[in-house]
Amino acid sequence: MNSLFRIITAFLIYMVSIYMAITIIPLLLLGTPSQYIRPFQLVVFSNTLILIIYIVAYLALGGRMLSYILQISLASLAITYYLDTLYRINQGVRIDIYPLFNTITDPTGSSISIDLGQISIIALALIYIKNKIRERRLRKVESTAASTHLPEDQEHRGGESQAQHR
Repeated sequence: MNSLFRIITAFLIYMVSIYMAITIIPLLLLGTPSQYIRPFQLVVFSNTLILIIYIVAYLALGGRMLSYILQISLASLAITYYLDTLYRINQGVRIDIYPLFNTITDPTGSSISIDLGQISIIALALIYIKNKIRERRLRKVESTAASTHLPEDQEHRGGESQAQHR
């Protein structure tokens, strides 16, 4: 299976997963609380839930497909988290963004929250760096193996000359 096909398949699996989560979560809240959830807040919550599920699956099973789904989920979480933040700012809520944390202030009080968008971006950067290091190691091993490997003709000649010497 080539990489493009894997990425498209991973995206489709992710989209089905997020659709199911967005559909099921309001039903689980049983009415009243689900009326107070902002549209992007539901998507961020669903995205976080899906991300946790795929992290556990990736750690348990590994595999390139789960890695792609995990990366798509991280990118989607960053986007939807900042869309939710923008939505809240447009409603008059004051949000100050700091490294890895946010302070949220509205007329009823203030709170500190973890910035899931920044954490997702950092996780994507770490995955990218890990993949680049792995590629360099593979190239280095392949180039070392290619330079130390004798061509087949020389191996056969060496075997023939050894047979002649016996």
